[in-house]
Amino acid sequence: MIKKIITILNGIIRKTLFCIIERRLPFRSLRGVSLVNPEWYRGLEQELKITSKIKVGFGPVISGEDDLHVRKWRIDPIVNRVNEISKKYSAGIFLTVSDMAKFDIVVMVREIDEINFFLIDNLKKNHKKLIYDIVDRPYIKGYATDCDKLYVFLRHVDALIASNPLQVKELNGIIKNIFFIEHPLLNSLRKDYTKPNNCLIRLIWQGFAENQKHMEIIHPIIKRLIKELKKEIHIIYLTNLLPKKNDFVEFKTWSVRNWERTLIESDIAVANKVLDDPFLQRKPSTKIVSYMAAGLPVVCTPSAADKLVIEHGRTGFFAYTEEDWYHYLKMLILNGEQRRQIGEVARTYVINNFNIHNITQKYLDCFDRII
Repeated sequence: MIKKIITILNGIIRKTLFCIIERRLPFRSLRGVSLVNPEWYRGLEQELKITSKIKVGFGPVISGEDDLHVRKWRIDPIVNRVNEISKKYSAGIFLTVSDMAKFDIVVMVREIDEINFFLIDNLKKNHKKLIYDIVDRPYIKGYATDCDKLYVFLRHVDALIASNPLQVKELNGIIKNIFFIEHPLLNSLRKDYTKPNNCLIRLIWQGFAENQKHMEIIHPIIKRLIKELKKEIHIIYLTNLLPKKNDFVEFKTWSVRNWERTLIESDIAVANKVLDDPFLQRKPSTKIVSYMAAGLPVVCTPSAADKLVIEHGRTGFFAYTEEDWYHYLKMLILNGEQRRQIGEVARTYVINNFNIHNITQKYLDCFDRII
């Protein structure tokens, strides 16, 4: 009985918040932070009003311009590129779920919390095509509390876009049309290896602060290398925390304006996606691709997607044990020429395979298939 009352109250609260969100100003979040660039948004809206092309909407956009997640790696670049190259489709975004009805093809990117089945049924009755772009949302029995809701939700969509091979494997048979589409690289800056090294070796990791704890496994290894090699070695966390420094650990605040520059000022990129963590193993290869595009050698405990990007020993290294981490980090710290060679081969590979044109073309092929 108590459980039922709590469920009802939660539903009322969510509905109230949803109504508030639906009435918000189009360019502002509830906290007053700029949600989208007004000029860019108006340009998209104007084009959608006059176009005779098939209209494709991506969203819901729920975070601001400096977002670390799907905005800059999934929604914005694909929307812009579709509008640049497609003669058949015109792309826009939706800020709230009520805006979904104005599109012919609706691409729901990761967030489905405010999407209900009544809304989905209405869209289907009006012959809209629905795609769910899962990004890194886990679909794991016993792990995600909304797994059952997601299972039912997927039965109503026309296609799923996965960004990790484990998602494809697990959802095969639940939904008919599954497309594996990686995130595009967005880096334009590359590390300049002609500049003299100032003897400080910088390891770099970028991501949300909640995942930084997984990198602490290499802190004792860094201490060991500092002592043995008598070198100054720092690990830099480019994350959503305020800047601070503690011994060999530095925190820098990630933003759209500084992340590329911080990458190319570093020497070795690192990432630890814990092998027995279901969520981390279903992450896309975004982080690794951005490291490689900057021309950095990578040492990582990989996700399933990362294994498709890095060729061990040629474009980076897989470290599964503490001894692996010690061995590969030591090798790269001592050999600047090897860092350059691996970094440049890695950059060439991701530029050829993960450029925005190739990734957008996969989206266009997906749209063609479902219509």
